[in-house]
Amino acid sequence: MRKASRILCVLLVMLTVFTSMPIAFAKTEIKTVLSEEDFYLTKETNQRKFTFSITEKAFCFIEFSGWEDYNYNGYVSGEKIQVSITVLDAAGRKVVSKISSDTIYEDEFFLSNTFSETLPKGKYTLVLTLDSDHPVYVDECIVNAELPKTSSKVITIKQGQSKQLNVYSEVTNKKILWGEFDSWTSSNESVATVSWKGVVTGKSIGETVIECVYDDIDSMEWESVYTVTIRVNKAKTQLYYGESKSLQSLLKNVKNYKSAKWSSADPSIVSVTKAGKATAKKTGKTTLSAKVNGTTYTVETTVPKVKLSQTTLSLVAGRSKKLTITAPAKMVTWSSSNKAVATVSSSGNVKAKKSGSATITAKYNGKNYTCKVTVRKAAYGKIIGTILAEYKKGGVYDFYADTGAKVYIIDPANNAVLASATVDASGNYVIPNVLAGTWVAVIVSGHAHRSSSREEEETNVYGINIEDEAYTDISVTVKAKSTIRMDEEFISLI
Repeated sequence: MRKASRILCVLLVMLTVFTSMPIAFAKTEIKTVLSEEDFYLTKETNQRKFTFSITEKAFCFIEFSGWEDYNYNGYVSGEKIQVSITVLDAAGRKVVSKISSDTIYEDEFFLSNTFSETLPKGKYTLVLTLDSDHPVYVDECIVNAELPKTSSKVITIKQGQSKQLNVYSEVTNKKILWGEFDSWTSSNESVATVSWKGVVTGKSIGETVIECVYDDIDSMEWESVYTVTIRVNKAKTQLYYGESKSLQSLLKNVKNYKSAKWSSADPSIVSVTKAGKATAKKTGKTTLSAKVNGTTYTVETTVPKVKLSQTTLSLVAGRSKKLTITAPAKMVTWSSSNKAVATVSSSGNVKAKKSGSATITAKYNGKNYTCKVTVRKAAYGKIIGTILAEYKKGGVYDFYADTGAKVYIIDPANNAVLASATVDASGNYVIPNVLAGTWVAVIVSGHAHRSSSREEEETNVYGINIEDEAYTDISVTVKAKSTIRMDEEFISLI
């Protein structure tokens, strides 16, 4: 009996990652999970099923070969012999489907197929189906799984830090180009993410496994899966003076994180209980440490100086401004010395009422922090203008009066509409009693629309919801007791 002659050339490339020192990706293990040899597929028994399992996500190689049965005399030259090769998952879903076929020449043919597929952990069924009346002798049907092993070495990075994982071949000592990788993935993206070019970024304390799938272009049909562990061991947080809170959640991606033992490098700035409850004692910076599972994680903790965002404020009557303080909002009490002039909300929003002065006070942890507010009388001006838009009228595209267009005068600091107007049939508009100052005019067309290629653009402009209308925005300065004419605006299809 003839034996098929096949040579499978496999080049295993060991990869290394360079940080300050070379860190090796884990080696992979090739394991045979199915091996069936020397059997027949016939007209009566035209299908054979074999089961196999893989214990974790693996790159699987399936090899199949077969040829004619010399004890059978019914082969017809020119007819086609075909065997379907299918892999089903545990639920019976088809995950792999290939065909091996050949045409009978006199009484000879040869079937061969070698292909690969990445399969998740689980149980599988390999189905071989004879799609002809003539028997096939199967020499071998083998499934090999390349199982990755997690590296015993760990790369440590900080929260917010990004690091390029540069990969090199130990065979050529050349850097593998990012275009030669099939994929980069992270097992826990809340700990660290990895880009398609292999840039890993720390998100929170914990560990994740970075997997690199490399397509060896030399052998064409070979993929290798390599893994390395990334540990994010340093994070940052902020506590306000006098504030107490548990920091256990910073370690939520670490196994047994609730059993971590905490300590502070400087308890005079921030003290911490062994269970992780921290209290800010005074302004400054210190490092808190948490030890769990034999590993120490650190949290750089800052206590900022308590202060208001502004100590003086000038407002026009009718306008508002929000003050902020570097303290927890729920522990701050706001008040005004003269509510007839200016009021303040529980969140620090100051509203000017009439001309005069007032002191806004934020009380926190027994201390007062103040802002002197001066309110001046409101002054107003007028804005006029003309809006034309490009649209079809009487069968002709041209610029016509943009009847129905909206003109909004916006305070950009607060995304607040100060005044608005609608364009009339002549394309004109008038906006009386506009507060003096420098504002933004947003013009939303009544006729022109954004083109389909721009449909996904931002539809909220300075707090104004815009659907598919074309719009423009320009700066405008209004002076007291004066009329400002904005330049004629032309809105076309954009």
